[in-house]
Amino acid sequence: MSEKTPQKKNRYFTTDNLIITFLVFVRLAIIVVIPFAIKAINPIGEALKDFNLTDLVFSQLRDETKVPPNTNIVIVDVGDARECDRGCIATEIMAINRYKPRVLALDMFFRKEKKSNADQIMKDSLLETALSQSKNLIMASQIIYSPETGAFTELLQSHPRFTKNAVPAFVNVITDEGKLKKGQISKRTVRTFTIKERIIDTLYKFDTLKFKSKQEFLNHEKLLKEKKLHPYTILDSNFMLKPKVDKIVDSLHFSFPYHVVRLFDKKKAEKALARKRKKDIINYYGNVSVGRLKFQYISREELLNVYETITFYEQKIKSGFKLDENEQAEYNNALEGAKNHEKIIKDKIVLMGIVPLIDLSDPKSLANITYEDTYYTPLNPNYVGRSYPDMYGLVIHANVIAMMLDENYINESPIWLTITLAITSTFLAVVFFSYLFNNYDTIYRLGRKTIQFIIGISMLFILVMVFHWFNYFIRLELTAACVLLSTGSMRMYYRTVRPILEKIGLLKSKPNESEENTENTSENTESTSENSKT
Repeated sequence: MSEKTPQKKNRYFTTDNLIITFLVFVRLAIIVVIPFAIKAINPIGEALKDFNLTDLVFSQLRDETKVPPNTNIVIVDVGDARECDRGCIATEIMAINRYKPRVLALDMFFRKEKKSNADQIMKDSLLETALSQSKNLIMASQIIYSPETGAFTELLQSHPRFTKNAVPAFVNVITDEGKLKKGQISKRTVRTFTIKERIIDTLYKFDTLKFKSKQEFLNHEKLLKEKKLHPYTILDSNFMLKPKVDKIVDSLHFSFPYHVVRLFDKKKAEKALARKRKKDIINYYGNVSVGRLKFQYISREELLNVYETITFYEQKIKSGFKLDENEQAEYNNALEGAKNHEKIIKDKIVLMGIVPLIDLSDPKSLANITYEDTYYTPLNPNYVGRSYPDMYGLVIHANVIAMMLDENYINESPIWLTITLAITSTFLAVVFFSYLFNNYDTIYRLGRKTIQFIIGISMLFILVMVFHWFNYFIRLELTAACVLLSTGSMRMYYRTVRPILEKIGLLKSKPNESEENTENTSENTESTSENSKT
């Protein structure tokens, strides 16, 4: 009888598998760094560029009917500037103050005084009076990002005349694409928000220069003011302006939602700060579109009609006029409307801004959206290749405020956990595919792509479901990408990388498969001949 050939023990926790795992991350880094393709020939890539799997949770999986409207937040539309000027806004503010809100926050700017005629001067005075009589008033400010310094360096506010009684709060919507320059409009989806940002501005002073005459000095100053001469410009062979840091202005500024929550419920604001997150994912409640109202909403027409009707008839009654039957009925209807407004507004948060109702199902309604303060959100029904933004900036702030008040935050896996999962899962995938390759060659060759696809889809499914059920964003995209690159990295390693490492002496060379097969064949032949002789 012939002796059985001893089987080799398969060992998978080897140097080869460790190097393959490392190679996976090298390939992934190269793919991320190198652009996928030119935009003109990559329309699919451009459509998916701003897509995130978690958007499916908000746009497709969440049942909006199960999300009750937030009754603590009231959104008041001030209307388009062409329809409602500063006098109209002042009247709206006086109407709201009549119902005693706990917080009044304005997402609008009044940059300059208007003095072109008596009517505008009067309306400015009316607005100033209305704002000065408002309690817990918050007014919008804007922080400006400087690409040169890599920091926010400027704060823009309304004219001081209108901000005497107000707390400034920045209304910038800082998107995932990074910081926006002054006047730049975002085309990216708003998924996160920041509670606070620093403004860091460096003020310089310059060495005194000697000039031959006063006129030479004045000419030099004029050129500097007109920005025709840079401060570093060499004036002649002897003199050059040398800047010296005079002082650095470093100030901390808080966002619009944070200040609103702080004045409404200080403890909730402190809890939000205690999270110590640079960015938080927004847990969207909903929009103020037709049929999808998730916040109390009052239009400009409705608010002013009730207030002006009551004011008109009250003055008429005080003047001694008696109301006829129709006038009395109109007055009574206005009083009922005022009671309803008081029920909605009293002790609540009132957010004022340009927020007309949007009908997301009507393309004409979407085409008429004012793009100055509108953004894409995960609630957009066209979550791939979006054509129209779906939410006004003020409504985004309302969603953030609701999330902070309810403490309904979305937690995110830390970076160390993301990296640990990716490394561990990649190594296990390499070990698994090595096992298939060594023991089930046919299954490996025919089914590895299918297996990879199933593993990748399973991971992404887990990501979406955990986000949906537990409000927890566990980052598995990196892990899924690494698993998809594992078999290709194995092939690259054994065909290219390992031979190079063997040549330079970093790895010991293994016998070729052909040599092993030849030796095995000769051994089998000799044993067969011996058996036949016997």
